[in-house]
Amino acid sequence: GNIGFRGNWEIEGRRDSALFGELQSRIVISVAPAKVNELEERAVKSKVELKKLGTVGGKRLIVNGLVDVTVEQVVKVWQNGLESAVKAAPGG
Repeated sequence: GNIGFRGNWEIEGRRDSALFGELQSRIVISVAPAKVNELEERAVKSKVELKKLGTVGGKRLIVNGLVDVTVEQVVKVWQNGLESAVKAAPGG
């Protein structure tokens, strides 16, 4: 959606796994500030653990001081990443 994100949370274990791991039973959601209390109430009622990772908005992706790039850079890499990697590989 070309929307930035600013996040900061305690990372346990490997940073790459915390940022890019695809463990089962984890879902990232975004809710309007006015709906946070409702989400928290539903989570408690359903015995689902919540962890606030950050807030969306702006034109940058900023995570724990480890990542700080523009949304434009992220989109460019996502759209052209495989092609760029193939061209950079020996014989590519």
